[in-house]
Amino acid sequence: MSGRLDPKVGFFLSCGAFNKQVAEQDFPGVGACRLREHLTGAEPLRLDSGDPFDAADFFRLYTGLIEVPLAYRVADLPVLSDADAKAKSQLMREAFQAVAAHQMLSPKAAWESLEPFAPASLRDVLSGWSEYTAEELTGMPSNQLEYEYTPQMSLVTWALSFDTETSTVLRNIMG
Repeated sequence: MSGRLDPKVGFFLSCGAFNKQVAEQDFPGVGACRLREHLTGAEPLRLDSGDPFDAADFFRLYTGLIEVPLAYRVADLPVLSDADAKAKSQLMREAFQAVAAHQMLSPKAAWESLEPFAPASLRDVLSGWSEYTAEELTGMPSNQLEYEYTPQMSLVTWALSFDTETSTVLRNIMG
């Protein structure tokens, strides 16, 4: 897989047909009770006018010919100052130390266990050798649903590698 998204006409037709079924709450081809329960009451993707997207609307959205409807837009990311970034860097250091202490890890063992989960830039921040800048943190997604690198996600993944209780320690510090 090349990582490229290259949908064909059938994809947009299918999206439109599915969205219409959701809008009409008509699921003739769905036999599984559990799936039908999840779909019942679901809302279709709608234009700002309130009309459900059809196949052409999905294509226009994909190609950028129409804007994402207001109801689905993500709020702008907060603007961070360098002081905010420095504070977040310190918070990450404290979280790393708290998880290591909770697991009773020596400093050497803590660093060795972190290495597979954190790139060198995060390890530099956690060691105190550098600080994140506002520009670096603003460019990183803050939403945990994103599958891109974030320093926070690296720390959470590392903490979860021990047990779920340890991730609670992390969450209590980082919020």
